[in-house]
Amino acid sequence: MSLRLGQLPDLYAQTNDLREATLTTYRASVRALQRFLGHDPEVDSVTYEMVLQWRRFEVDKGLSKRSWNTYSSHLCTLFRHLIQQKRLEDNPFKKTRLRVAQRKKKTVTDEAIEAARRWLEQQVEYERFHGRAPVTPAWFWLAVFETFVHTGIRLNALLCLRLADVDLQKRTLLIRGDTEKTHREFMVPATATLYTHLQQLVNRAVAAGFQTEDQLFNVNRFSPHYKRRTMNLNQVEAIFTKISEKIGTKLTPHRCRHTLATELMRRPERDIHLAMKVLNHSNVSTTMGYIEPDQEQMRALLEGCSQARDRRPPKRVVQNIDPTVQEPKRAPVEKVGVDHGRAEPPAASPETQPPRTAAEPVPSAWPSILEQLNQAIARIPQLIADQVEQHLEQHLERHLAKLWQSTQDEMATRPEGQARTAIEATEPPVESAPPAQSERTDKAPEREGEPAPTTLIPAPDPDDIERLRPWAAGAVPSRDEPPCGPQPSRLEADLERGAALRQPLPALQLARLVRAVRRETSQPHSASRRSQAGLFRLEAQPPSR
Repeated sequence: MSLRLGQLPDLYAQTNDLREATLTTYRASVRALQRFLGHDPEVDSVTYEMVLQWRRFEVDKGLSKRSWNTYSSHLCTLFRHLIQQKRLEDNPFKKTRLRVAQRKKKTVTDEAIEAARRWLEQQVEYERFHGRAPVTPAWFWLAVFETFVHTGIRLNALLCLRLADVDLQKRTLLIRGDTEKTHREFMVPATATLYTHLQQLVNRAVAAGFQTEDQLFNVNRFSPHYKRRTMNLNQVEAIFTKISEKIGTKLTPHRCRHTLATELMRRPERDIHLAMKVLNHSNVSTTMGYIEPDQEQMRALLEGCSQARDRRPPKRVVQNIDPTVQEPKRAPVEKVGVDHGRAEPPAASPETQPPRTAAEPVPSAWPSILEQLNQAIARIPQLIADQVEQHLEQHLERHLAKLWQSTQDEMATRPEGQARTAIEATEPPVESAPPAQSERTDKAPEREGEPAPTTLIPAPDPDDIERLRPWAAGAVPSRDEPPCGPQPSRLEADLERGAALRQPLPALQLARLVRAVRRETSQPHSASRRSQAGLFRLEAQPPSR
């Protein structure tokens, strides 16, 4: 059974839920092709070459590229439907669209919207005192205008609003899915300005006897000058045409939709997903196509770049460097001896040196610059080592000075018999012992009236001193051999070898000496011992391996 071209729209509508307005546009595209061919052809007789001839005919006759793309898109959809049903193999309308220049976004300035609002308000006042206005009833069309401006809904959605879809308590408008292009139901909040007009519209509709399922925006029931039963899109477009003529700017319901999308993205939040929900788009890319770039923001960005470029210092221009000019070749360097020494070439005398011409290139300064740079790089490791050594010495001196000052303050404020300090507590308690023969004899004599000082550090064992000699000389005991003797014996061995204390100590020895010094400060006349030992002149070095 052959299928005619005129049957395609109805066949497509049987399997797809199309609105009547959408079905009308498909039928108009089919009729345009029938007019060109002069008859209603069979579907399989339409070829790609026939479509290209029709396109050339329509464009030469004055049809715009956008209108042709509408024809091509609709007929391509109908033929694709036949391919999906296995009734056709090839789509003759595939790749028949024309490239169209991107037009400016369909937005309206704030001044134009405010001018349209003032003109409609003037018509409301005129109609109140003088009778019928050019747009009547003026209050109704002002409500239609404010609805498009504050909600951005589609024209068909406004025409399909019922009285039950407006909730004045919640201040919302219900857009039903069967009236939407995306077939999705959603709620639109009403602003404070729009709520005033909606309240007036609902009150007058109830007074006129509207039912809940009746069309709310129906100008034919609010004015005796209209005879239709329902309001259609032609009546809305006629009013917006009059408004555009008065303000000098083209204004349509769809331009109000684009303007709202742009204003939403100019807000500080700039939530693209929220804008997509307000416009009831199914894709973010569609919402991005509605948004027009902010010219003032672009101007501010370009001004910032221009000012930054003006403040940027100019680049240094190296003179006498021309890649096309070759530098004169240097004389080969003669090697001297086995140590690879280099002999300097003999300098040319002023008499033998030829005069330089204007075209001769000036010798480049890069070799001397590279030599200076290499010398500076060679000095970097030594400079770093000097800085590190100086920093470690200063850090160690400050640390020992603070440690000694805190110990002095603690001993000055601690009463006799108080518990040991935290550092002293880490070491085992030291019992007093009678002085040995190996003790020093250069102690300060005891003053009269003062109690004899108590010696907290016992006399060292001679065997311990012999075993501590390598440690005092700078050697660190191995892990297998534990430190011999109690901590005080180590200190005494170090004090006997005062010369060894003035040498650089490993980190392990330094930590042990600090703990011993805190313990030793409990004895009188310890300041003289510290000065003799030279604790504040210690140098830091990494622990020996």
